[in-house]
Amino acid sequence: EDHPDTLQSMNHLAAAYQASGDVARAIPIYEATLEARRRKLGEDHPDTLASMNNLASAYDASGDVARAIPLCEATLEATRRKLGEDHPGTLASMNNLALAYKASGDVARATSLVDELVLACRDNAKVPRHYRQTFGENCVDIHLAAYNLPRAQEIAREFKWWFVPTEADLPEPSLDSLLPIVQPPGGER
Repeated sequence: EDHPDTLQSMNHLAAAYQASGDVARAIPIYEATLEARRRKLGEDHPDTLASMNNLASAYDASGDVARAIPLCEATLEATRRKLGEDHPGTLASMNNLALAYKASGDVARATSLVDELVLACRDNAKVPRHYRQTFGENCVDIHLAAYNLPRAQEIAREFKWWFVPTEADLPEPSLDSLLPIVQPPGGER
């Protein structure tokens, strides 16, 4: 049950469920994998950190940003400490935290983090091409969500993205996008 190969298979199964859109089935498997890896490998083992990142991503994909953000933040802190600032695992944690911030409506924190991510990817030979592509797409998307077309275009060019966004790619303005997000007591808007 706690054999590393079994845990890796559980992680792959959860990832397959998530990729197929069945996040509800993926989350309990990710949770069980993380718990087992913490017990077997320890808090700071790279596989444990990967499980934390995967579970946080699944929480975000399910719309549960209240659980995604703290786990993303803890994962980023741990990967920075254990793997270093420029390790692909750390950069993936930054990417996922930025996406969770965006999903929560905190576009300012998301854009700040993706700008840090762009700098960390620049001239970093450790970052695989598929990571770079994913990070670039997410950075562009977050800057478009912030209505910062010039920065989105700059990132698209830097990452040699297959297209450079135009004004037509900006999201439709809404009252929520034009006003600061204010949460009254109770969290309802």
